[in-house]
Amino acid sequence: MVLSGWCSCEDERVRRLASLRVDAPLDERPEAPSSGGAFVVPCAVIGRDTMSGFDFDDSEFPLVRVRTPPVFDDGDFIALFRRFELNFARRERYALVLDASPVQHVPTAKQRALISAWEKDHVADTRRWNVGTALVVTSALVRGVLTALAWAVPDETPRVHVATVREAVEWCNLRLDSVGVKRRIAAAQGGAPR
Repeated sequence: MVLSGWCSCEDERVRRLASLRVDAPLDERPEAPSSGGAFVVPCAVIGRDTMSGFDFDDSEFPLVRVRTPPVFDDGDFIALFRRFELNFARRERYALVLDASPVQHVPTAKQRALISAWEKDHVADTRRWNVGTALVVTSALVRGVLTALAWAVPDETPRVHVATVREAVEWCNLRLDSVGVKRRIAAAQGGAPR
């Protein structure tokens, strides 16, 4: 992953990002560059981030791909949340391919609470920047259950449950096109299955 530079940011919601260096372990919080009293954040984070068990790849931005690990712990989710916060700091619309096909177990009750609290705290950013999420789940039964749950409790942004990464990429590209977000050629071609 490469930081393509720093930009000033006076937005309260991203001030805490000023001390986060994405290539550092979670417990290291180095000082970020100063900009005349304004906080600075990475203005573009490009590439693959595997600082947690999750594989976060924005090399095809505005198409963002996240692949879950087979097993994960609380720290993996916290690192993933920080990476999404950096993505929000870009202030650009994106579509998300969330590949959950490797998952071997569901999140624990504590992890589900972490996810819920984070989603609640970031609902405004999610609504503003995420044009849609395609969740890859290989089990037809699980896809059906998730789809039924989404009808009962609608998501903040459009979401679809699909069987393959290719389907997810195609749906996300359609979502990006439908809202007028320009995308890169690799994403336009459907990308390589992962």
